[in-house]
Amino acid sequence: MYQDFFRLSESPFAIVPNPKFYFLSERHKEALSHVLSGIEDGGGLALLTGEVGTGKTTTMKALLERMPEQSQVATILNPSVSVLELMQTLCDELGIEYARDDGFKPLNDAISAKLHDNDQQGIQTILLVDEAQHLMPDVLEQLRLLTNIETSQRKLLKVILIGQPELQEMLRQQHLRQLAQRITARYHLMPLTAQEVRQYILHRLSCADRLDPLFDDGAFKVIARDSGGIPRLINLVCDQSLKMAHRDSKQRITAKIATKASKEVLNWQSVSSHAERHGFMRYWPVYLGAIGGAALLAVAIRWGLDGNSSPAPTVANVNTAPKEQTERVPAPTVKEVPAPIVVDVAIKKSPERDASTPNVSSGQASAPQSLSNLPATVETVAFAELAKQSLSAGSAMQALYRLWGFEADVLAAGCSSDVRGELACYKATLPLTQLLSIDRPAVLTMNGPVGQRWFAVLYGMGDGQFELLSGGQRVMVSEAFFKQAWTGDALLLWRPPQANPATLSIGQRSERVRWLDQRLNLVLGETGVASDRFGPNLRAKVRDFQRSKGLDADGYAGPITLMVLDTVLTLPGPTLASSIEATQSESAALAQGDIVVLPMTSDTSLALTPLPESKPVVVAITKPAPTSNASQAAEKASASSEQPVTEANAEVTTITASGNGASNPDGDLNLEDLDLSSLSPELALKVQNALGGDRARGLDAKLGRTDGKSNVVSIADISSQMFDRLPKMDFQTHIYASDAQRSWVKVNGRETKEGQFVADGVLLRGIEPQQVVVQFEDSLIAIPALTSW
Repeated sequence: MYQDFFRLSESPFAIVPNPKFYFLSERHKEALSHVLSGIEDGGGLALLTGEVGTGKTTTMKALLERMPEQSQVATILNPSVSVLELMQTLCDELGIEYARDDGFKPLNDAISAKLHDNDQQGIQTILLVDEAQHLMPDVLEQLRLLTNIETSQRKLLKVILIGQPELQEMLRQQHLRQLAQRITARYHLMPLTAQEVRQYILHRLSCADRLDPLFDDGAFKVIARDSGGIPRLINLVCDQSLKMAHRDSKQRITAKIATKASKEVLNWQSVSSHAERHGFMRYWPVYLGAIGGAALLAVAIRWGLDGNSSPAPTVANVNTAPKEQTERVPAPTVKEVPAPIVVDVAIKKSPERDASTPNVSSGQASAPQSLSNLPATVETVAFAELAKQSLSAGSAMQALYRLWGFEADVLAAGCSSDVRGELACYKATLPLTQLLSIDRPAVLTMNGPVGQRWFAVLYGMGDGQFELLSGGQRVMVSEAFFKQAWTGDALLLWRPPQANPATLSIGQRSERVRWLDQRLNLVLGETGVASDRFGPNLRAKVRDFQRSKGLDADGYAGPITLMVLDTVLTLPGPTLASSIEATQSESAALAQGDIVVLPMTSDTSLALTPLPESKPVVVAITKPAPTSNASQAAEKASASSEQPVTEANAEVTTITASGNGASNPDGDLNLEDLDLSSLSPELALKVQNALGGDRARGLDAKLGRTDGKSNVVSIADISSQMFDRLPKMDFQTHIYASDAQRSWVKVNGRETKEGQFVADGVLLRGIEPQQVVVQFEDSLIAIPALTSW
């Protein structure tokens, strides 16, 4: 209809899935990584959930494209089947012959034989179930029994369940606790941020051969706000906007057109969505009745009580309760960090290179290796053999912990959900330049010769080569080999300021903010007294620092920015060895694509500290930007009580979305994915309620918002005088539900609902999905969820 008018090759916003228009946001990419890692290393079950229209089908198709080459994938798209029909469908997908009158046992025996046959041939069998919230409980139980088919090393059937949030509620029921305990990775897809909505629209336009944007800035904001970041709704609003503009012969989509299109498309959407969610909410007492059993489930998941599978590394940004801070800024110190220990490995030492340890502590370079009296050959290892010996992510994490001076067994050496030894865990997909700017050893996910993933620790770098710890060996590879093999996935350990890795952003006030201001003054050469308030001046400093280091200058001090700052300040911790210089024969071997084996370092005098055990965990829900401090109160992980826990008997674990990509400060913030396996049943239930429908438009009249203007001002836009007059507020918990009576926030340790005072002179007027609106003096102020000052 409008393609010719706007010079489009095809309709860019059709709701029919088209691989040409796939747009994977950072959270979709993270979901892919999380789910794939969850079924590796012996894991049997992975869970991907998300609201209607958030892109689960797109992610599923991307999952299929990223499956290892040596794999056989069975898909069930219509899960409304009986147990017998499930078995028959699985036989059909796997090419197993059977008679139509075969009963359960013959089918089960045939499936078991097929799984063992695939395993002997090195083929991984994966079952992908879409719309899994429609599965009957007995079918879910049968899936669990199928995952019992295993060897001593791994599960022979990997199951990925994809469904709506109701699926998570189902799995919290008492009779499904055994299935829930088998889930090694779970991810909840959240809507797109305001910035991602803009990128999504531009991406789809470019795929339809429209290079210049058709939508102005106001239209982007309207669509992001009214669609709530749901891709399917974005498509509907954009398509209707183009139709209206074509009808009126307008070449640009303005905010006015987008607003009108949004009302026409979404008015009926909100009614059906509201009714659907209320239909689901009436069952909440059933789930509440299963809290006692769910508490045991949470403990089992937390400590990995399932002996049939070892936990895969997970994404977790975590923190302990903050330590007492001093007024003075300590001078950076350098701590000697020991070299890695590798046991039970016999390596033939090459006479052309000594066994001196590359620098992994202070950054001081050693003298280059001598190039005289070199032998003609060096020891090498075959690529396939190295990859075969390096399939354990846990072993790679052990080596990484040793570089930081900690000894950990393979089960404890994961990216755990608590800070141990002041170390936080960070996992992301990074460009090589960013990884090298962090200058810390990292566990890397590598592509094997036949599609199998293997793991190595990046240990050092030189001119055209990289040094790795992998499979109990210290090896050198060429830059070309490294770039081809590395997937881009990296896992790092780092010491965040005050043992809190959460993102710092504008509007926050804390000692961590003062710490950041002091360090940036030192790095940027600025004078003046550091402030504990994250205001425009500090944001400008953060951006200057980010630009100077080639980072995304978004003004948020997230994990990547803090890690690079840590490196610039030469704070204690292992750094990448930068003095590697290949000998002539090693260079020749690398040029031929060989992997060179290096001598192991001497570690007879090395004393490692046992990795501290975790204390009971209390969860504080935070966001990447803005985010609350580690001092926020949390919900106690107990089925019997929600009383606060002191620092003496518990550590606060902050679950946040990983990465440095915080939400646009001028747009809506989004509640990020929470790994509910580490939450108490009560808190998990409240979080799921908070992910319910959007009643924000119902608050418009009460808050005086209209299409043309709004008298609600963002906290970032109020005057500094008013900011200083605001009382201290610590928004610790944010629970939003489509029913206003179920929405509440915890502020300064007290639960508060709409119409109640959260602090002296501050009245809570509205609770919205990503923010609260308070009345202070004569102003209505929007405050992002889960922040403090």
